[in-house]
Amino acid sequence: MPADVRRVLDLSKLSGRLLLRGLLPYYVMTLLQDGPKYGNQIAGCIERETRGKWKPSPGTLYPLLRRLVRAGVVEEQGGPPAGGRPTRLYRLTPAGEEVLAELRHQIRPMLEETIHLLQTHLARFPD
Repeated sequence: MPADVRRVLDLSKLSGRLLLRGLLPYYVMTLLQDGPKYGNQIAGCIERETRGKWKPSPGTLYPLLRRLVRAGVVEEQGGPPAGGRPTRLYRLTPAGEEVLAELRHQIRPMLEETIHLLQTHLARFPD
């Protein structure tokens, strides 16, 4: 395949990362609904659930957590220092629970449409 065609058809960006990055605030809130977590635990959960395809960097995750705290949907609590650095435990607030319920109603139809689109295209692949 010619190089200019490869550039146009760059499938390296066709991973779940793009979709997940847009859903990261929602994703983090759903993980916190399961119980309080440290930032590194949140990143580890995402890495496991994406089967190692994506682990948000600290430069992505921690600014997002700070924004969620400022918005009042997540609260942080200082924890015991680890390796000389302070740790923070994050949990969903009651307001966060309400926001998450609203987000689910908005996001579900979008996810269902995305799944339908992917299934339609997957069906076009030869066996």
